[in-house]
Formats: sequence, structure tokens, C-alpha cells
Amino acid sequence: METNEEMIASLFHSGAIDEGIKKCMLHFPRVDFLPDSLKKDAYRDVPLPISNCQTTSAPSMIGIMLREAGLEPGMKVLEIGTGTGWQTALISCLVGKKGRVYTIDIFEEIYKSSKTLLKDFKNVDVLLGDGLEGHPKGAPYDCIIISAAASEPYPLILSQLKEGGVLIIPLRTLHLQILYKITKTKKGLEKKEVCPVLFVPMYEGGGKP
Repeated sequence: METNEEMIASLFHSGAIDEGIKKCMLHFPRVDFLPDSLKKDAYRDVPLPISNCQTTSAPSMIGIMLREAGLEPGMKVLEIGTGTGWQTALISCLVGKKGRVYTIDIFEEIYKSSKTLLKDFKNVDVLLGDGLEGHPKGAPYDCIIISAAASEPYPLILSQLKEGGVLIIPLRTLHLQILYKITKTKKGLEKKEVCPVLFVPMYEGGGKP
């Protein structure tokens, strides 16, 4: 695919995105959030390497995560793993002016780059820190989206999710990774398996990030 419109049409036809995500992707093209060296691949449905041995997810993967999140205007969202900032921009678009997005990354280079790219997004706070701690100051959240493969649904993260809220999280085992949608209810956690995935692992300590 050579244009944003072609890529989005393909994602919509496949069911990876809905009408709301489609409109936001049209408004905020992926190419605007990539370094010059990657712009030629902006509309390929593949993950792309960024700094610090991280990647930005394939457009279809981002679409699926946002579709499962079910974001609506006015929601408050925590994104763990800012990456290039493209997914952040789409979340900002989906929650609208009355919504709020907190996005956090542990890598300073990624944080600085995304902070520059997202400087005009009035409903976005770009943070530098350890995603395992979440962002208690902004809690509780309607939705938390984790963009790295985690070993578990972290209790501290779940504690920052409001009742009825949704956690979108890739969970890893020894041999595979699965994307889950976890809903926090009065009776406990409802866990829905979405699809197999392949993400970089979540930084969980044990050395310099």
C-alpha cells in the first residue's frame, strides 16, 4: 500500500478498525510520527524498529487494540509505552477534547521525541517513568493500554483502573503471547482472549532499561 487512504481502507475492510478509528487515522497519518528513515514504510502493515531496541506496532495491531478498548469521548486513558506517539494521537482523537490521555515511557530518547511530536495535543500528558508504576496521580482510568508483552496483569496497574474499566494487555508465556481485554467488574476480572501477538517484552527491572 502506498497511501494512508489505501492502508486505512484495507484495515477497515478486514475489521481491524471501526468507523471512529478510521476517521482518526485519516486525520493523523502514521507517516507524521515516524523518523525520516522509516517514512517509506509508513503504510506497510508491519511493525517498525525505533530507538532503544523497541518497535512501533503494525497499524492493524494498533487498530485491534483500540477497537477492543472501546474508547469514547470524555474517557481518561493511561497508555504504557508511548513509542512514536502515533497510537497516543489516535487515543487523543478518540477521547476528544473532554477526554484525557496520560502516556508514559521508560526510555528518555523515546520520551523526548514523542513529547515534541505531541506538543500541540492539549489533552495529552507525556511522561517519563516506569510503566510498572502506572500513573497514580491521574487514576482512576477508564482504560489502560499496555504496548509491551507483560508477564502478568500487574496488580498496581489494575488498582488504577476504575470499576467497569478495561485493560488492554499482551501477556507472554514461555512459548507465545496473547492479547487480552480485561474488564474490572464488581465480581472481579473478566478476561477475554483477543488474538496471538508478538510484542517486545515489558521492562520489569533487572538492569538498565
